[in-house]
Amino acid sequence: MKIKDYLQLILEKGEENDNVNLVRQKFSLILAPKEFRVMISTLKDQPQVFDDKDCYKIYSLQEVLNSEKELGLNIKRARLIPLIECKDNVYICWNLDKYDWCKYNVVDESKFSIKHTILDFFN
Repeated sequence: MKIKDYLQLILEKGEENDNVNLVRQKFSLILAPKEFRVMISTLKDQPQVFDDKDCYKIYSLQEVLNSEKELGLNIKRARLIPLIECKDNVYICWNLDKYDWCKYNVVDESKFSIKHTILDFFN
């Protein structure tokens, strides 16, 4: 299954679970749009790897919760929560300030390719 098909499927279901509360507590989130909550709810115990044209890895719940330590990313300063690893130190992240999605390079600390929905990265 391609990552785009997987994301469409989970977003259509729209299910939420306790993962949302864990992420809210960890990152001091007050509100978050439904798409982000559904994405967080689908995180599993192990990362999910999709070998499309490019290789993508959807983080596990623990990887998201430990992303500051794992990536050396100061989430409070960067205001991003990484969810999908792309390649070359680039991650698809939730932007806590603008409530949108972006790609983020952890090496040069740059945000780029801002999208309104996560599916927009895969069209």
